[in-house]
Amino acid sequence: MLFAGEYSGNIYGATLALELKKICPQAKLTGTGCREMADAGVDLLYNSSAWGGIGPIEALRVIPKLTIIYLKLRSYIIENKPDVLVLIDYPGFNMILARLARKLSIPTLYYFPPGKYDTNPSNVAEAASVITSVAAPFKFTYNVYEKAGGNVKFVGHPMTDTLPLSLNRDKACEALKIKAEGTIIGLLPGSRRREIRSHTRMLIKCARKLAKQYENCQFVVPIPNLPGSKIEKLTTYVREAAKEEKKAFGTNIAVKTGLSHETMAAADLLIISSGTATLEAAWFNTPMVIIYKASWLTEFLARHIFFDKIPEYFGLPNIIAGRGIVPECIQWNFTEEKIISNSIKLLSDDEYRKTQKAELATLRNNLSKNGTSAIVADMIMKLIK
Repeated sequence: MLFAGEYSGNIYGATLALELKKICPQAKLTGTGCREMADAGVDLLYNSSAWGGIGPIEALRVIPKLTIIYLKLRSYIIENKPDVLVLIDYPGFNMILARLARKLSIPTLYYFPPGKYDTNPSNVAEAASVITSVAAPFKFTYNVYEKAGGNVKFVGHPMTDTLPLSLNRDKACEALKIKAEGTIIGLLPGSRRREIRSHTRMLIKCARKLAKQYENCQFVVPIPNLPGSKIEKLTTYVREAAKEEKKAFGTNIAVKTGLSHETMAAADLLIISSGTATLEAAWFNTPMVIIYKASWLTEFLARHIFFDKIPEYFGLPNIIAGRGIVPECIQWNFTEEKIISNSIKLLSDDEYRKTQKAELATLRNNLSKNGTSAIVADMIMKLIK
């Protein structure tokens, strides 16, 4: 059984399912995920496309639904006794399944495990003791789980299995139906409903200011191509906001369904929501400014309850690098002034731009490990008796 709780995990789950089918064509794959996992041959017991959320308040909204789903999955697992549980990220839910599996003597493999960005072994000690085998996407994840006594293997990040690596600016612009000349700026508000609603208007205001600074500037907003009526409403929301901006101020903003990778490959600059997409942008070596605005209650709880000390960095490129290689405009720094000033610096200061691109290239090299999904699939097959 494969369990993915958010869209990025579903993408990695889909490539993993395809590898499992290559090794064992007769394997019966069931679990949770989205359309991509279903297309890869996983019989979805539940669609997890609406489960995503960042922060405690956002997560609380889905707890009642997930409680009911867990109870049903628990009964299914006890009744069917699967050979192995493959857990992909989404630790709040998947660790409950891991503990259940341990009680039932069912082996587990955790791909993108809890505390994957942690450096303190004590913080992952419980996970290391519960999980049968850990597939570590980052070298420091491997190190922290090894120190915690876990059975862990460094597998690398599966982006190399999912990204269109031959995509260049000309091909990307052709797919986006925009000109390759001039300055291209990608505006990526996120993949979750709250992110898109919180970020879109601010990004459009920034586009207005940047359009005055740079002639022949083109703006692209890719909206995730997710199933369901909610994403259709969000796409309509973004398109209407872009139309209003065009009518009121004359700013041309192209809204595209999907095509986020094409936007990353085509752009001279990305203003991008914190999340997995920032690692994908790093892979394309595209300069970026990372933005994020959580609810005020999420921030309050994070500051006063969930963290003894607020993390220094929130963007994945900075967390992995261990230093600020990409500017972040998070929470109180999520302002038009901050976003614009950082964007202009990346577009106008050649040395600053070259430095960030060099740092992103180093980050890409550290993430790279060919055939990650095949490596993880082999780990899974070795757990099956």
